[in-house]
Amino acid sequence: MGLRVLKTPVRTPQANAYCERLIGTIRRECLDWLIPFHERHLRAILRAWVTHYNRGRPHASLGPGIPEPSPALIQPKPTGHRLPPAVV
Repeated sequence: MGLRVLKTPVRTPQANAYCERLIGTIRRECLDWLIPFHERHLRAILRAWVTHYNRGRPHASLGPGIPEPSPALIQPKPTGHRLPPAVV
């Protein structure tokens, strides 16, 4: 599968905790709900999940907002033009 082992740096026991936290989050939020059929399907699932994780969900450290709102959620900027009053 083209994987290689990365060793944690010397005298940094916290580095392993970050890896375990990420793997646990992927498993709980993504892979507990879906069954990948093959490697390509797994990669597609993880690609979509990473996008959701980084852009589409609120992060506790950033407050209630979403870090990068999707273009559909962004409100258009006013241009100074006004619509004519509705005719009843």
